[in-house]
Amino acid sequence: MLELDFLISLKNCRQLKEIRISRNSFDGMLPRAWGNLSASIEFFSAYSSGIKGMIPNEIGNMSNSIELGIGGNELTRTMPDTLGQLRNMQVLKLNDNKLGERGRGQYLSTFAIW
Repeated sequence: MLELDFLISLKNCRQLKEIRISRNSFDGMLPRAWGNLSASIEFFSAYSSGIKGMIPNEIGNMSNSIELGIGGNELTRTMPDTLGQLRNMQVLKLNDNKLGERGRGQYLSTFAIW
């Protein structure tokens, strides 16, 4: 988890719109505080970055997110219900993970899911 804790330090970057950390060799879980990043974040990309574990429930706090791409990792369990709070989300890419199917259908009408 410590490898991705640097994300927490970005929470006060009020002008930050995009975070792109794809194709890195992280070996950890997304910190719970990841969902408490600045509300200005619109685009987050972390494809094939060695991220493991579950998607934190706090993702629902990323209220201005338009696109979230975290495919090609080792995310497990199911998608948190708090994804439904992301009213601006247009694209959600979760492909090539180990996520369960429960709850997936409720988001299909809201997001484009790959």
